[in-house]
Amino acid sequence: GIVSFPVSVPASFHPAQSLKAAARFRHVWSQVEPDILHLHGWQAALVGRLSVLATGSRPRIIITAHNFVPTARGSTFASRISEGILQPVTDHIIAVSKALRDDLVTRFPIAATRISIIHNGIDYTSLPERNREPGSPFRIGTVARLSAEKGVDTFIKAISYLPDMDAVIVGDGPCRAELANLAEEAGVAKRIRFTGHLNRPAVEVATWDAFVLASTREAFGIAIVEVMGQGIPVIGTRVGGIPEIIEDGVTGLLVKPGDPETIADAIRWIAEHPTDAALMAESARLYVRQQFDVTRMVRDTECVYTTVVSGRIGSGE
Repeated sequence: GIVSFPVSVPASFHPAQSLKAAARFRHVWSQVEPDILHLHGWQAALVGRLSVLATGSRPRIIITAHNFVPTARGSTFASRISEGILQPVTDHIIAVSKALRDDLVTRFPIAATRISIIHNGIDYTSLPERNREPGSPFRIGTVARLSAEKGVDTFIKAISYLPDMDAVIVGDGPCRAELANLAEEAGVAKRIRFTGHLNRPAVEVATWDAFVLASTREAFGIAIVEVMGQGIPVIGTRVGGIPEIIEDGVTGLLVKPGDPETIADAIRWIAEHPTDAALMAESARLYVRQQFDVTRMVRDTECVYTTVVSGRIGSGE
């Protein structure tokens, strides 16, 4: 079975809390004595690596980077300093997209040979089938954390160019009130439904005709993969890892970020070309099964484990 050891990791860097969490980490791995300490996300990576500093024998450290490193004022400099200190105890990094790998190599003292690209995978067999009632109104939606980089404001503005369509926004976050006010100001509040957080958003998504992810910054875009797996036409922005998922005009439509008119045009094209859109969605569904299956992700991760432990790929020592 799997044994759990809860360790509270601060959401952002906080010296006292991070050091306290690192001490707890060290206590856990010194008891368990793992061969590999696999850390997910930058805060866990910081705390986990702090826990092995100034120790003799330690587990191999593998980090999965799921997101771009924060770029707020001062944070990039701090990140460069901390990565410079912690790279000697970093054996390997897994990036969830080529875009993320390239960003890490450009911004930090990390050799490309020490980073593997493993796209996120999903269990497509658990996704509900598309469930549209014949003759029902065209429905568009997005699933995203309601934060600035997700571009939900652009999505709302796009709906203002589509007076005959309703939309759904699934998710919650710090910008929810601001986005609700924007919907009022844009005159579309009566046509947009905010669901808040849903435990199984795929059930709601199954009733849609098109999905939009209007992000301005996106390391991968797992929501797009999940919707593609349901056979629903997708629209995404040309940022980060999204073009690694969507081949424009083949498995979905790519649009310029921050441009509500272009997004509205893409939605309108799907509505006006149902046969072509259905063929595109089916191509996307098959592509997800080939390229984004969770078993492939697990297999590739196990390969990294084996090669790191054997010393066949880049090590920080």
